[in-house]
Amino acid sequence: MSTSQLPRLSARAHRAAALALAASVGALLAAVTGGCGTSCEEIRADRDRFLARHDATDAPHAELVLPLELANDLAARRFQRLRSPRLAVAALANAGARVAFEIRGARLVPAAEPGLVGVVIDVTVVDDAPADPAAGPPLRDIVSFSLEARVRPAFDLASRRAVVWLRPADLVGVAPQLEERGRAEVRAWLRDVLPDAIAAAAPDELLNALSDVALAWFAEDGWPLIRDNLLDDLDAVPLLDLVVPGDLPLARADFTTVAGRHPALVVDLVTTLPVRRGLPPRAGVVRPGVIDLRIAGDAAAEIANEAIARGALPGRYTSDGEPAADGPFEARVGWEPGRRPLKVHLWRTRDECVYARVGGTPEPRLEADDAALRVRDGEYEVVRGPGLTEAFAWTKRLWGDSVALNLAVARRTRVDVGGALLELTATALEIGPDALRVELRAALPNLSSAR
Repeated sequence: MSTSQLPRLSARAHRAAALALAASVGALLAAVTGGCGTSCEEIRADRDRFLARHDATDAPHAELVLPLELANDLAARRFQRLRSPRLAVAALANAGARVAFEIRGARLVPAAEPGLVGVVIDVTVVDDAPADPAAGPPLRDIVSFSLEARVRPAFDLASRRAVVWLRPADLVGVAPQLEERGRAEVRAWLRDVLPDAIAAAAPDELLNALSDVALAWFAEDGWPLIRDNLLDDLDAVPLLDLVVPGDLPLARADFTTVAGRHPALVVDLVTTLPVRRGLPPRAGVVRPGVIDLRIAGDAAAEIANEAIARGALPGRYTSDGEPAADGPFEARVGWEPGRRPLKVHLWRTRDECVYARVGGTPEPRLEADDAALRVRDGEYEVVRGPGLTEAFAWTKRLWGDSVALNLAVARRTRVDVGGALLELTATALEIGPDALRVELRAALPNLSSAR
């Protein structure tokens, strides 16, 4: 499932973020300008250490939880647009039995091993000789069984795309699974296809033995036939096609599945950014129809810093707090668990050198079109630079103890899922001491919307 449009900064949101950062920096600058420095060397060293950080935790920087029920519903809709692959069994036709294998569907299930997901391929054996040859199909279903296996998702770092295919070479530990009623279904079919005299004379023990032989053949000898003749028809229909949230510079993605009432696929993401504190262990239950996206607070800050580094957000400001490529003040963002976890760092490393840090607590708010974060309790936590005491006290009298910050991302977006449009809506936005969480609900597409 393609989720490349999961909440990310739109052009409007980029402008909002830039204005918000500028407003926050402007308030900081009002507090810290005017000092002359004897500590320029120390402030430069502090700034250089911050920008040179490269160590990162191996714990997940972000996590995406996708209910398998949703993934399977989308896969089933794609299968509905295909003609069920069918294979006539020549070996049985030579014995006078016209039967065929049909793949009726496939779905994802949990797997015990990390890095793998379970797959179930639903197969039906059909009587390939219609009761009325002149009328032709519909054909009679004889018995159904499943082929259970495990597969490792293919993941491409450059495109951030994870795909689960039903390619035979990728399937591990294929095992047929038959339901208890299978023998009775095959026995009923045998009674119908055998000549009346034979069917009437055949004892139940014989029919049961014949049913067991047929079932064993369907499930065990059938798999190589299905593998070599039918699965190739499904190469263009992945069970899962997932693009992780956009613009993250990824180092790796780890896949696990969770069982329970609502099984899910969990994608743990590690970026190339210097994230020091990753996500804490996941808690809570999977909810049907809900996609959960968690981002470590430190990762969210580093994503903002990476956006500054590539010019998507302003990183330099004038003394009046206006964004300017050659401004003397340089800003970056940090996150530290505890009170006021969001930090804005500001340095001026030439002329009158200054360092300041403001901390605040993000407050989430859902609006009509945006999921917004607001910081209303921002406080100046550190101000370094000679001669700033009086200026800082004056600024506090003028501005109070708080700095306001606003940031918004699009609340609704549409994504392309196997040729159909899937609408995702942010229905909850939560901020904890360690992470940001976005809850997304999916509106399943109508098949008529498929291209």
